[in-house]
Amino acid sequence: MLVVLSGASRSCVRALPGGLIVVHMPGQFAGEMSTLRGAASVVRARVRRKARLLAIDSEHLRAIVQTDAELSEILMRAFILRRVD
Repeated sequence: MLVVLSGASRSCVRALPGGLIVVHMPGQFAGEMSTLRGAASVVRARVRRKARLLAIDSEHLRAIVQTDAELSEILMRAFILRRVD
């Protein structure tokens, strides 16, 4: 999972060249349900301009979800909604 601290990051579908999904701005995050399993992502993230990102690996993400109810609710809701859209 990537948290954008400054700048911007864009996510693209790997199978579609130039298949832009979303641009993440500061305070937003890129990640999906498969991150919790340690599975490979279905998207590729690239820095759109000079940016600072916080990378959270699957082990630490699972620990956050298991120990912080407030963050867990935010993350799980976002992951579920990303699967629906």
